[in-house]
Amino acid sequence: MNFNEYEDTVLKHAFYPNRGNNLQYATLGLTGEAGEVANIVKKVQRDDSGVITDEKRLKILDELGDVLWYTSATADEVGFSLEDVAAYNIKKLAERHGTNDKGEVTNSIDKFGGLKFRVGDRVRIIARNSGHRFPLGTEGIVVELFSKSQPPYYRVAGDFQDWYLDDSELELGETVQHIRAKPFPNGE
Repeated sequence: MNFNEYEDTVLKHAFYPNRGNNLQYATLGLTGEAGEVANIVKKVQRDDSGVITDEKRLKILDELGDVLWYTSATADEVGFSLEDVAAYNIKKLAERHGTNDKGEVTNSIDKFGGLKFRVGDRVRIIARNSGHRFPLGTEGIVVELFSKSQPPYYRVAGDFQDWYLDDSELELGETVQHIRAKPFPNGE
């Protein structure tokens, strides 16, 4: 199923006051449902030591469905489809992180040895061009790319602070597949 098929089905069942002219209803519903997802996760942390059971996963799935419904209704209220929202978001993220829609680096070519970095790459600091006071060899994760500057520079999250560095100050380490809530997982 794609977004258009989803919307064709669910928007037929979108019955609420002044539909088509009631952004408040759709938006408040969206925030309420997102809050229900957060509440389930809070209770997992509080009551279950952070372990998500199959039952809780299904409850989250149920609430995420409601979030999707209200996201669709909110988009519809302002004249967009979920397809529009998804395409716009992919374009925005690609521009922000210097990648194309496949995640390939497109505009981070540097003048200092041809290194290319993208969000999620583990990097090691090898030089200090801008007067930073941190030990050489410090490692971190690229969490943001500023590719329109010359040379490009990156926000690198370390254990206790972030640094803004250009390509000449970094070398590539191993690529991290997924960044979780804590941007630098201490070698995990």
